[in-house]
Amino acid sequence: MQTIMLNASVTRKPQRATNPIVKHSLTIAESKWSDYFISVCVFINMVCLCIEYYGSPLWYNKMLQTINLVFVIIFMIEAIIKLIGSGISCYFSNAQNSFDFFLVFVSIIGLFEQFLPINITALRVIRGIRILRIFKSMHDLSELLVSLYYSLRSFFYVVMLTFLVMFVFGLLGMHLFNEID
Repeated sequence: MQTIMLNASVTRKPQRATNPIVKHSLTIAESKWSDYFISVCVFINMVCLCIEYYGSPLWYNKMLQTINLVFVIIFMIEAIIKLIGSGISCYFSNAQNSFDFFLVFVSIIGLFEQFLPINITALRVIRGIRILRIFKSMHDLSELLVSLYYSLRSFFYVVMLTFLVMFVFGLLGMHLFNEID
């Protein structure tokens, strides 16, 4: 019962619209296939972010920039579709959508990095957090992570008990073997 209460939350469901564009946008946004497609795009984007290295050839950097631009456009289209289908208030009431919108915004700013007078490489690191979006589609993995989080609370006490036992045996060993040269 306690886990049911912990997992219970109130979320706003978008109301079904009569406008065909909004209706199709909501259908696409709630589709499992679009969720799988975005998860694959996130994974491929993470691989592309990881294969960049210092001293790479110019053609390699241009290829990675083009791939990054394609993924930014895909994620921007996904955010726009969800925004049209859900509506502004319902879209931003969901924490996952707000997080996605923030990442899309950071990615768009990252596209104009060479035109900005400041160094924004920290924003490129923030884009690496996008991998957390995959947990949304893998419900078994997210349940495993939640249970791991709840078990880590009691893990602290197990570690402290282990250190206490080691400390007692250390004191016992020092007391029993202190006269041996």
